[in-house]
Amino acid sequence: MSRYSDDLEKSFKVLTSDEMKEIDRITIHELGIQGAVLMENAGVGCVEELEKYARRSAGCGRRVEIFCGIGNNGGDGFVIGRHLANRGWNISLYLLGKKKQLKGDALLNANAFLNFGNKIISISGDNFADYDIGECDLIVDAIFGNGIRGAIRGLALKVIERINDLNIPVLSVDFPSGLPTDNTLLEGVAINASITCTMGLPKISQLLYPTKKHVGELVVLDIGFPATLLESEDLKVQMITKQIVQRNFPEREEDVHKGNCGSVGVIAGARGMTGAAALSCHSSFLTGAGYVKLACPSGINDVMEKKLTETITYPMQETDEISLSLKACDRILDMVGEVDAVTIGPGLSRVPETQKLVIKLIENIESPMVMDADGLFALQGNVSILGKKKNEIVLTPHIGEMVHLSGRKKEEIIADPVGTAREFAIRYKVCLVLKSASTVIASSDGRVAINTTGNDGMATAGSGDVLSGVISTLLAQGVKAFEAAYIGVWLHGMAGDLANIKYGKRALLASDIMGFVPDAIRKIVL
Repeated sequence: MSRYSDDLEKSFKVLTSDEMKEIDRITIHELGIQGAVLMENAGVGCVEELEKYARRSAGCGRRVEIFCGIGNNGGDGFVIGRHLANRGWNISLYLLGKKKQLKGDALLNANAFLNFGNKIISISGDNFADYDIGECDLIVDAIFGNGIRGAIRGLALKVIERINDLNIPVLSVDFPSGLPTDNTLLEGVAINASITCTMGLPKISQLLYPTKKHVGELVVLDIGFPATLLESEDLKVQMITKQIVQRNFPEREEDVHKGNCGSVGVIAGARGMTGAAALSCHSSFLTGAGYVKLACPSGINDVMEKKLTETITYPMQETDEISLSLKACDRILDMVGEVDAVTIGPGLSRVPETQKLVIKLIENIESPMVMDADGLFALQGNVSILGKKKNEIVLTPHIGEMVHLSGRKKEEIIADPVGTAREFAIRYKVCLVLKSASTVIASSDGRVAINTTGNDGMATAGSGDVLSGVISTLLAQGVKAFEAAYIGVWLHGMAGDLANIKYGKRALLASDIMGFVPDAIRKIVL
């Protein structure tokens, strides 16, 4: 049994509805593990988590109401009810329907529940109002599980709305009832759980906002699925955990020197946006770069030299608006020809001439590259050039930028960030970091990673510039694009979490996040 948290040691894949059903099918029908055994394990795991929750909740009593559907999720609820009653809990178990509607393992466990001297209260739309629901300390939601599609209606809708109105802690079995599995598009209502005990592996909607809000604390229960199925290479989505980051973080030899610590070239900055360039450059150093070179307009070079003690600055030809000029292209290419990775975009400006420069640089740069902010803006209408490139490219758009890059509506992207990111990355042969409250990273080979660190205090100007510096340094140190991207995102989020402890979310600055990058690295490197 593993608990999901920001310090999670275990590696987790993330499942779709169909993948979960297939694992269930193979386990039962090909490997011979009876469904009743899995159901028993699931119920016992939920009971243990419920009791832990009760013990750490001051003043929590031992009265519980259990709401069961007529499917296998309800079967889990009968197991929970039997064990809680056997441990001395005062339980009331409600069945949304009639016992004659039950079948298979759910019916088996309903009978076992009754045989232990317990009572099932069948409720319907007609008698639902007759019961004083909410006379308890805790609620167990075992109404619907994996694979729900569309809005909840009828009796279940009334029950879910009633439970949500009670303000009583809820443990949801596998899923908060009403929550979709594969996307974040919630149609209608879903249970607002305090804790969700999911089976085997996390599911997509449990890790992504806005559906994540309904999950509460997520606990992953080991109920007996074979490790070979849960760790299969055929499962293309994974959670980014501490273990995965540690496994892929670049080693540093004792006799290392600056020349083999990775060198980063940064193409950034314009009048009024010197901070973005400074944050990116300094973040590269804090991630371990041996040296950093900055190409910036000559009109801001003096400012950049004052801001960046360690960075080598290269003043370049500029436009009348004090942004990089197209005339600077050859000199910039000469500069980046001497580095291991390149960052393009922080504070670069959207001056048309500068945007033309960006396109020309993309076409000619051969080093691994991170594109952010105004660098991404230049790609609007020019995305097809990415597919012609052979160097590794990481794009880091937020949702608004992704709208312009992909042509999809904002609502579509928010509803299906995994599908959106994966489709784009495969089509244009890039690694895509789709930044949001729960960032998704997609590789050109179809792999996807979902981040588990970070907080809403990181929604502040300059935060993305810090991320670009972290990822570009990892690229410069020889980490492949997908791994560099998800390691960088995890470290960036962890730095934000550490900064939050000191400063609080509302006071968080991008420079605060940047300052905690070394502490984030120490979380994974002794």
